[in-house]
Amino acid sequence: MRYSIQEADAYGGVLLTCSGKILLREPTNHFDGYVWTFAKGKPSVSDTPEKTALREVEEETGYVAEIVDVLPGVFKSGLSSNAYFVMRHHGSQKAFDWETWGTRWVNFDEAERLINETTNVKGQQRDLAVLAAAKQWFLNNKTVVLPEAEREYLLAARASSWENLQPLPEQLVKIELNIGFTHEQSNLIRLGFVPKVMEDKWFSYFKNNVLHQFRSWTGFCIDEIYFESTSTGLHALYAKVNRDSREYSQQNELLDAERIKSMLRHLASQDLSN
Repeated sequence: MRYSIQEADAYGGVLLTCSGKILLREPTNHFDGYVWTFAKGKPSVSDTPEKTALREVEEETGYVAEIVDVLPGVFKSGLSSNAYFVMRHHGSQKAFDWETWGTRWVNFDEAERLINETTNVKGQQRDLAVLAAAKQWFLNNKTVVLPEAEREYLLAARASSWENLQPLPEQLVKIELNIGFTHEQSNLIRLGFVPKVMEDKWFSYFKNNVLHQFRSWTGFCIDEIYFESTSTGLHALYAKVNRDSREYSQQNELLDAERIKSMLRHLASQDLSN
């Protein structure tokens, strides 16, 4: 999905949680006087602002993230201008690159204290302005971001959660869906599904706004469901469905559409108490 963000020299991401935590990164050797700041970087040739920001966040913080909104405004420090997306992270933190010494999840007051340690005056003022905009955004939109705790993300299925998964074959059909889900339902869909008993015939995991669904017994990929993030939750746009008859015998698009809708409704109403 393309977002309407103002043109800038660099693009970054502000990661938030529903409990009011914001992610800061500590640049290696406190480069250019920055002690604590936000992930950002300049776009490569042909990169979109979205691609640039997501790449920089992953490289500089170790988190795979998803854009949920645009942080209003352009933030300047010296001769450069910066624009930011509001993001939510998925899964546990991975290794970050050499440009970062460390990261910290902190509340807004602690973030202000840490940013004030930066000795680059213009950079400090810019990051305090970013922080103020992020806090205001959070107060207006906090239900958009994350569940109250990280427990759900520790439960989320990943490709590594199941063995012998096969890619979706080239023989496929595209089926339009156009189904919307609330934030609460979307959080459950993002968990995917890991079978617990033999009768559970499906395994699924969610990554980069795509839900990948497999037959649990064979590992064959049956469909990939493509979503976009909206201000109200996830919106299922379409599905790519397996049409290799050696892997999946169903050939009726209407029946597949109904199956997929039913499976999405099931995921969106999972009971996590068990």
